[in-house]
Amino acid sequence: MRFVLPVIALVALAGLARAAAPRTYSIEVGPKGDWRADAVALALAHDLADDRLVAAGGGGADLVVTATIDDAALRFEVRATWPNAPAPVQGAIALPGSRAAIAGQLRDQLHRLARATRDDRSDVAARAPGVGVVALAIALALVVVAVPFVVARRRGVNVLALPALRRAAIAVGAAGLAALVATQLPVPWLLAGGLAWGTFAAVTLPIALPPIAGFGRIEQSQLARVIGAWLAAAGPRTL
Repeated sequence: MRFVLPVIALVALAGLARAAAPRTYSIEVGPKGDWRADAVALALAHDLADDRLVAAGGGGADLVVTATIDDAALRFEVRATWPNAPAPVQGAIALPGSRAAIAGQLRDQLHRLARATRDDRSDVAARAPGVGVVALAIALALVVVAVPFVVARRRGVNVLALPALRRAAIAVGAAGLAALVATQLPVPWLLAGGLAWGTFAAVTLPIALPPIAGFGRIEQSQLARVIGAWLAAAGPRTL
């Protein structure tokens, strides 16, 4: 046991060290040939560096800054180059301004992208399940629905005469057919899944967890007994 904590600490430190790895950056300021652009690029290449940002030594940079300068502002775009990187950040810094202020505003944008690992604004893609997956889900649903009827038949109940058997078959068949048809249609699957789960909860919960009539009029001394009786009734219904 005494060796566990040191190992956990080393793993945590390794994770922190990896998370704290600095990002490299490169900067290009235009228009080309303008002495102001060359001076700003040289100054920013030095001023942007800190413990989280390191100027690229000539290879590919993690963060690429492209900017143009005129009499009114320094307009920039910061683009991250790693896989699944967040979207580029654009902005403008009003001129004239102090060298420290310009570098500070641009450094803030670099830090914002350096902390990100992916584009959180990207759309979530929900691919429609294939026919085989839907057919397997229907088969599993049939097995689950059939369990209480099998148990009832073993107890001598004529399940073929039960209205519940007919209703269950219609429900599973209709839902399965709708799902199979939907695999061939451009269905918004996240919306369809949410509606399906909501319908399941709305239908099932009132059956499994029946309301207690007159709950607000129960005496405090009788509350535990009533709730116990309700749990005893709701448990088997839920199963």
